[in-house]
Amino acid sequence: MSRATKSKRTARSTLLLAMVSLLLVAASCGAKGSSMGEGGGDSGGGQSADGGGSESGGAASAEDANFGSIDAPCGPGEGKVEESEAGLGTDKLYIGVPNDRGADVRPGLLRELWDASNAYVDWCNAQGGIAGLQIEVVDLDGKLFDVKQWIPTACDDTFMTVGGGSTFDDLQIAGSPNLKECDQLDMPGFTATKAKAEATDTYLAAVPNPADNRPAQLYSYLAKAYPKESGNISIAYGDLDTIRFVKDQTVAVLDKLGEPFNVKDEVAYAVQGQDFKLTSQSVKGSGATMTSFIGEPGNSGLFLSSLKEDGVDIPMFAEANQYDPVLLEKGSNPLGDVLIRIPHPPFEEADDYPAIQKFEELMDARKEVDPKAKTAALGIQSMSSWLLFTEAATACAESDDHIISRECVRKEVENIGEWTGGGLHSPGNPGKNTPSECVIVMTIDGDKFARKFPEVGSKDANEDGYYCPEKNSTVEIDVD
Repeated sequence: MSRATKSKRTARSTLLLAMVSLLLVAASCGAKGSSMGEGGGDSGGGQSADGGGSESGGAASAEDANFGSIDAPCGPGEGKVEESEAGLGTDKLYIGVPNDRGADVRPGLLRELWDASNAYVDWCNAQGGIAGLQIEVVDLDGKLFDVKQWIPTACDDTFMTVGGGSTFDDLQIAGSPNLKECDQLDMPGFTATKAKAEATDTYLAAVPNPADNRPAQLYSYLAKAYPKESGNISIAYGDLDTIRFVKDQTVAVLDKLGEPFNVKDEVAYAVQGQDFKLTSQSVKGSGATMTSFIGEPGNSGLFLSSLKEDGVDIPMFAEANQYDPVLLEKGSNPLGDVLIRIPHPPFEEADDYPAIQKFEELMDARKEVDPKAKTAALGIQSMSSWLLFTEAATACAESDDHIISRECVRKEVENIGEWTGGGLHSPGNPGKNTPSECVIVMTIDGDKFARKFPEVGSKDANEDGYYCPEKNSTVEIDVD
């Protein structure tokens, strides 16, 4: 192998790590299992695989047709697919699910999107489908770097893409071919890149994550609970453009909020091969009274361990991607408080949230069909996308002509307004692409995650157990 080839592969792997870090930070939700695939790179490339979208496999029975607060989203009806947009045919709803689980460098990447999509489709088809139309899942495995390879399939064979996502999702809409050229509509489980997030004419997000309107509920809590510590913040972030952008967003939000927040130090680390002893010593030497970590949870755990070894007892705040067992494996029993925002009910409290129970039920049913299926919180966003699509498509099917078209789906989503996926997550507005104003703050309690704030039933919590500050729940920023 030539030196140039080795260099290219090294750069490729480094870029992967950066993009995965960004993906997990930007995607909003953390994970129940590892948020990065552990195996199962069993991909197809065209139509459904692994029994995906089957009419009978492993799904919950029709005895319980409700999903959280949504009454029987699936069932019989008179739905008809717009013929010019039907893809492989009008006999079914052929829906593409983008993913990267066939990536050589990280087999199973984003398979939770594929698994959650199939879990929902199994169940929905068992209820009668969407307005009487069975769903057929079409596998759009981009294998990380080959997104362009599935664009023709998405354009020619599918009605829409729903519940998926690509690490390099900017490739879906740039260059040629792209989804814009065929007027395809995407309802992704997440958006990763700034380019994708800003292309709102091409997608509808069940869990909006705009680049210029950021959640600030965690900071409202920090201002109340840690006012002194918030005045001297050191931020540790991966030294790559993708992660640096998330850091810049964080700093922009804190700067706009003003007192008590003051970012006095920014510490860059290498995303691969970093000695986090050096990072923790840098934070210690800065005299910081609070820190934040931006990157993937494995590195965050190493950072927490190094802080502990150095006797640094200061709170750390972090994005939702840190709600991941990988963090606990490497960073349990920290000295300081770890404060992680999540926009959905904790898995630890599933008994109190019917939609989370339903999600876990459908994932367990899917595992009977595919033992490799992965339950992860990013799958929550995928399933919320499917529920949103189902609600919009059903509304179209109940119109006078019963026609389900992309334009009708878009209009119906705009009419829905507030959306929680039946209670899967805090409310946002997909039609206006506005993020949720509510949050739950998690912490590390020994070797497990636990709710930190708000206490359920307290004055700080709404009826669903979220903290929804009246002021500065979200903040508009301008970051290149």
